[in-house]
Amino acid sequence: MEDLSAFLGKESKGVEFSVERKKAKKGAATEVHRSSDDVRLGFDAEIAWVMSHYKMSIDTRVVSASVYANLVKNAVEEVKRRQKVK
Repeated sequence: MEDLSAFLGKESKGVEFSVERKKAKKGAATEVHRSSDDVRLGFDAEIAWVMSHYKMSIDTRVVSASVYANLVKNAVEEVKRRQKVK
């Protein structure tokens, strides 16, 4: 039991160290605190872009988050491929 406790403590400290290191790399200047309204507006704009790209309607109450994420990923990759060709 003590071995498990020691192991979990060590792992926890390692994760905390990694998180702090990543925060330090980002720097305080790059951190942006967005309000929930800003997040919603960004999400709405993204949904509109994806719907426009695929020329289809997306009902967020029906489409799962993983399916939507794949639609976004594929659309972004397609746009990048098109830009390379030009």
